[in-house]
Amino acid sequence: MELARAQTPRDGARPRAVHVRTAESLSRPRAGELDLVCGSVVTVGAAPELAGFEVMEWRRSGLALLTNLPADRLLGPRARVGELPALPLVVPTTRLIGGFLRGWFGAGFRQTLTVAAEIDTIGYGFELLRSGLVEGCLLVTQGIAEAAADGRLPEAAGLRPLTLVDETGPELRVLSGAFARLGERAALARDHPLNVLWRCLAAGHERRVSAAR
Repeated sequence: MELARAQTPRDGARPRAVHVRTAESLSRPRAGELDLVCGSVVTVGAAPELAGFEVMEWRRSGLALLTNLPADRLLGPRARVGELPALPLVVPTTRLIGGFLRGWFGAGFRQTLTVAAEIDTIGYGFELLRSGLVEGCLLVTQGIAEAAADGRLPEAAGLRPLTLVDETGPELRVLSGAFARLGERAALARDHPLNVLWRCLAAGHERRVSAAR
């Protein structure tokens, strides 16, 4: 944001950042309240919910599990979505995870699943499983599971990651990126804050991709 401000003419509009709830990631820019949103949304199949948006995609992935269950109860390294009702689950109350569960099991997913605990933060889920207070599986994004497997999340040390295979169709995915109304940037000057910020985000993403190679 600071880099974008530095590249914006001083006598022009200035970019301003606001916090947006996940549930409003698409509705607020669609309503014209925001010009650009960075975050994650749940997409279904060919992602019709993204119609009318220009998308800078950073990552598209599914959900995964982190578990303290022994291998004789849950073998791994994969689990199917259809197996979830038989597993004790630690379920984050985030809109993102809830979007998957509603897509897979309907609005009454709590009656279908065995919910061992509902949590407000992922960190608390790590604590519950690592302490042994709860035996079960924590639903997380694939990125978090990969970070735990690579040792980049010390707070999740000792928890076993499992890839969650979605065989239900249509496929649900987490799409992380930047979203702007389709055609908005093309109608603005190159030095407009929206275009400047978009270029800064694109350059930052390219640097992260290059560093990861």
